[in-house]
Amino acid sequence: MTTNHLPLAYQQLLAAGLPRWIPALMRLLQQYEGIERALEPEERPLDYLAEKLTQVTAHVLDRPAVDRERQFIGAVANMPLFYYRAAGNGTSWHPNNETFRQFESRVDTVIIWQTWTPQLSEGEVKHWLYSHLPDCGNARHTA
Repeated sequence: MTTNHLPLAYQQLLAAGLPRWIPALMRLLQQYEGIERALEPEERPLDYLAEKLTQVTAHVLDRPAVDRERQFIGAVANMPLFYYRAAGNGTSWHPNNETFRQFESRVDTVIIWQTWTPQLSEGEVKHWLYSHLPDCGNARHTA
């Protein structure tokens, strides 16, 4: 994924007091690695998140952590990335089950297209992020 913006997103999550989300976010983005070649420049996940995280960090001291987490999860769940689908050899790619790279390696030709609805709902993204937190046993769905 556009790793040139990774330090900015990382720094913004730190500034927002949300460092525990970094591993889960990176793991989620790894599921989609490779598909970004079909995205428009403004849809690049880390560019999009960097812009949204700027809003989260703007008044970081004025809001409780739970509000910042909700805003972060909402920004992640609404990434344009989730509006893309891929298929090949008569089968569809399912990001919950395999990375895009894995899918791409097992089919002959990959077709990528954009839809009107996200592939993962906000609830599914929220669940995915929480299930991939390093300390997920201690922090259950507060956001």
